[in-house]
Amino acid sequence: GGAEKFEQMVRYEIEQNIPFPIDEMICDRQVLGENANGEQNVMIVAAKTDQIEELAGAVKAAGFVPHLVDVAPIALTNVLRQLDGGESCSVILDLGAKTTSLVIVDGDRLYTRAIPVAGNTITKELASALGCSAEEAETIKREQAYVALGGVTEDEDETRDRISKVCRAVMTRLHAEISRSINFYRSQQGGSVPVKLYLTGGTALLPQLDQFFAESLQLETEYLNPFGVIAPGPAVDAEALESDVVFLAVTAGLAVHAALGATFAINLL
Repeated sequence: GGAEKFEQMVRYEIEQNIPFPIDEMICDRQVLGENANGEQNVMIVAAKTDQIEELAGAVKAAGFVPHLVDVAPIALTNVLRQLDGGESCSVILDLGAKTTSLVIVDGDRLYTRAIPVAGNTITKELASALGCSAEEAETIKREQAYVALGGVTEDEDETRDRISKVCRAVMTRLHAEISRSINFYRSQQGGSVPVKLYLTGGTALLPQLDQFFAESLQLETEYLNPFGVIAPGPAVDAEALESDVVFLAVTAGLAVHAALGATFAINLL
């Protein structure tokens, strides 16, 4: 009947939209309700089976039993929905090493895109600007880098000034991609105007990054703190938690899913 036909349609959409044979994939989907035209909105998530097996294998090797395999943008969205109640349209930037995940959370809608400008881009540009190895550039980034703000501000230290301007140049490239994505979401998907930006991921530790985006995107900007939703256990070192919070938002999203019920409940296990 209707349910069988619906499953066939979902399978057809998966096969149309995913560039691998369906039997090499693990897929899950969630019905998000009807859109304005009376059609069902369905979110489809897929990953290659060997990737999931590798992850599950690592979890088992560490002595745990895998129960839930989520995808980072959705895990982050579930944290944010618990934090703000899902009332307004917000952007989450998960700044990693290889990629920056952009997630626009807009009511019960979700738009996500991976942008290949992230921490490694800064390291590469620093190595080239300073004429040093990638390893040295990585150390310099961790110890001295910050994002130069606009105007005529200069660092008294000539090298640090160059470093900060390299960081700014890379983040300006990222800003252009973010602006394009927001414009695409608004014009092509009929999305709302974002009112807030949340930062997370290791590269979010770059000093003055929040000010840079607040100014360039004209959005209220803050770091995504999942511990406004989930209380850390008594064995957790509160001080260490403060500096590690940018690494833990995705993990906290799994906890939200398991304990509080997720807005977007995907499991690729």
